Amino acid sequence: MEHIMFVEKLKKENRDDYIRIHKEACREFLKAINDAGIKREIAWLYDDHVFVYVMAEDFKKSRSILEKENVFKKWVEITKPFMEEDVINPKNERVTIIEKIFDVEEQLKE
Repeated sequence: MEHIMFVEKLKKENRDDYIRIHKEACREFLKAINDAGIKREIAWLYDDHVFVYVMAEDFKKSRSILEKENVFKKWVEITKPFMEEDVINPKNERVTIIEKIFDVEEQLKE
């Protein structure tokens, strides 16, 4: 199981709307995430940064499946204007994975 974290920067003026759309995400969108192989997806907001944790068997494969789904394309279209230009990801890819440097569970297995 992969554990992935990525971060996005939110425009401050869109904070409340961004929170609202996530709390009101439609069932079809949530099911598409799950059906793509993502077992957990959790987002935290700190100031103007959104930190997203994902647990999936194969994150890249799951993203590839999702990116073909109309409900996901619509979600990206709705949320993209809420985000600042990505300073962490200058290549303008959809997601840049943050390097994991510590994992108690994995390290105890060694």
